Amino acid sequence: MPRSVTIIGPVPPPRGGVSLHVMRLRDLLRQCGHPVLILGWSGYPPGSLVDKILGALRQYCNLAWSLTTTSDPVIHLHYATLGSLIAVIPWVMGRRARWVLTLHSVRLLEDLDAAPGAVRSLVLRALHRFSLIICVRREIETAIQALNLKGPQTLLMPAFLPPSQAERDIALLPVDLQEAMGQRRRDNVVQVLCAAYYLGAGYGKDDLYGVELLAADLAHIAPLDGRSICLQVMVSNRPVGAAAEAAARLQDLVDGNPDLTLELRVDCPLVPALTLADVFVRPSREDGDSVAVREALAVGCSVLASDVVVRPDTVAVFPLDDVDRRRVVLREALGGAEASGPQAVDDSPYRAFAAALVGHPSHPEDSTS
Repeated sequence: MPRSVTIIGPVPPPRGGVSLHVMRLRDLLRQCGHPVLILGWSGYPPGSLVDKILGALRQYCNLAWSLTTTSDPVIHLHYATLGSLIAVIPWVMGRRARWVLTLHSVRLLEDLDAAPGAVRSLVLRALHRFSLIICVRREIETAIQALNLKGPQTLLMPAFLPPSQAERDIALLPVDLQEAMGQRRRDNVVQVLCAAYYLGAGYGKDDLYGVELLAADLAHIAPLDGRSICLQVMVSNRPVGAAAEAAARLQDLVDGNPDLTLELRVDCPLVPALTLADVFVRPSREDGDSVAVREALAVGCSVLASDVVVRPDTVAVFPLDDVDRRRVVLREALGGAEASGPQAVDDSPYRAFAAALVGHPSHPEDSTS
């Protein structure tokens, strides 16, 4: 039986793993017959400080109005920093619905540990009201279970939802990029694709997504084999400020190397570019269950990733902190990169996931006992 679902979470632009997941989740639920309303809620609007403040206020007012006036029996919070969860606590505590929470990292739990006692108590009371908490990695599920919450069940479900055939269409890429990638393929240039939500530092890590590390490694490797390599970096957010400085450092690493070129693209769709690349590299210094890695596997692109988290079985993994070994693995991956072709997708696990998310229709208010 169909159940209407409200999803609270970020939507593109910018394109990122969570925002694309929200859009694919909407499509999956609709394919399963459930009406879906998305309330855009990122907490980080682009622009100046004034723009950020005004944008956040607009988002919150729209969120508050919609949560107060809609009557959907299922509400799914899909962006859970501590602040964003606190922002919806009045409705979590007072609105009769099946509340579902998806956690893409342990960030909320780490922030909760550091929060004042009163804040921690309030948030834990709110978490008890959820019916289901979806964790995209085992470590997150373990951390949630350690809280001994009495209300919610937990469900381990990787963040990946498969891209549709429409998402794979290379016509979605800018025309000049389509032509450039096609020409590089004809010229036997090795096309290395890397994706980052932003450039530079984050979460207490320098070069969070490892893009500068990858560029330095490729600058070392390219002359050894005498092959032309193009590092194509897809960035969700336009580099400004410190991120612009990181972009300049990235270009400096490539300049002067005749065997290595850099192409930096902002807010471009990743999936169609993956269909044209030779290898996708994920050198992140910290990571979740990377949606981009699974997207690359789904379209048949070879994948190499850092060892900071457990990766899917078919991913080649390199030790992030061992530079010599890392470069050996990278060089081998570039030499043996071979597209396997798109993988057939069994959608039954995703339909089962959708059913678990919406819950049993005979219990529309099972989170407010």
